[in-house]
Amino acid sequence: MFELNKEHDITVVTGIGPEDRCALIVDDFYQNPEEVRKYAIASEKHSKQSDPQLMSGLPGHRVWEEDKRIRQNLKPFFDGIRNHRDLWRSPKKIKPGSWETSWDRAAFICNVMRENNRDPGGGIPHIDSFDVQFGVVIYLNTPEECQGGTRIYANEGIVNMCILGMDDDTNQVNELAQKRWERDYWTLDAPNSSWKTEVPFEMKWNRCIIYEADNLHGIWHDVGMFTDHDRIAQVLFL
Repeated sequence: MFELNKEHDITVVTGIGPEDRCALIVDDFYQNPEEVRKYAIASEKHSKQSDPQLMSGLPGHRVWEEDKRIRQNLKPFFDGIRNHRDLWRSPKKIKPGSWETSWDRAAFICNVMRENNRDPGGGIPHIDSFDVQFGVVIYLNTPEECQGGTRIYANEGIVNMCILGMDDDTNQVNELAQKRWERDYWTLDAPNSSWKTEVPFEMKWNRCIIYEADNLHGIWHDVGMFTDHDRIAQVLFL
C-alpha cells in the first residue's frame, strides 16, 4: 500500500503571486491508486458531529487512519522535493525538527465531501498550519468523476496574508480570509473583486499537487459538482 511509481511526470508551476512562488503537479503518483481509493472508501468517515476537533472547519467528512506505511513509502519522495531549495520561497521560519515531527504524526487522511457540503463559493481560501512547510493533495476520484480541483487565490494581489503582520497566528489569517471571501466571493475574478484565482490545479486521477502551505488556497468545487458521488482527496501537511 502507498507504493509510488518509480518515475513521475512532474510539472513545475512558477510565477505564483508577487513573491514568485512555485508549486508542483505530480501525475501518475501511486503505483496502485485503485488500492488507495478502496482504502479511503472502506475507512470510517468522521463528521463534525462525531469528531468536531478532527474536523475543525472542514466541510463534509474526513478519513483519519493511523498507518506507518505513509511515512515508509512517501517520505523518501518528499525528502527529495524539499531538498530542491531553489523552488521554495516562503519567508516563514519553520521550527527546527518540524519536518520529522510532521512525518511522525503523518496518517492516511482523506477529505470526503459532496455538493451539499460545499462552503460558500466552493471552498473558503485559507492557509495551513504555521508549523508545516507544504500542503499536499492527492486526488483519488476516477477519471469519469474528476471535476474542479484546488485553487491558489490572491486577495488584493496578496497570496500570502502572513505579510500583513500576522506572522504566527494561522487562525487570524484564516478568519480575515473567510470574512473577505464571504463578503464578495460571488464576484470572484470580476474586475471589482478583491479575490482572484492565481493558479487553478485541475483534478486528475492519481495526481498529486504540492504547494507552500502559507499560500491562500481552497477547494475548487463549483455548484453542480459532486452531486452523485464523493469528492475524495488525500491530504498531507508537512
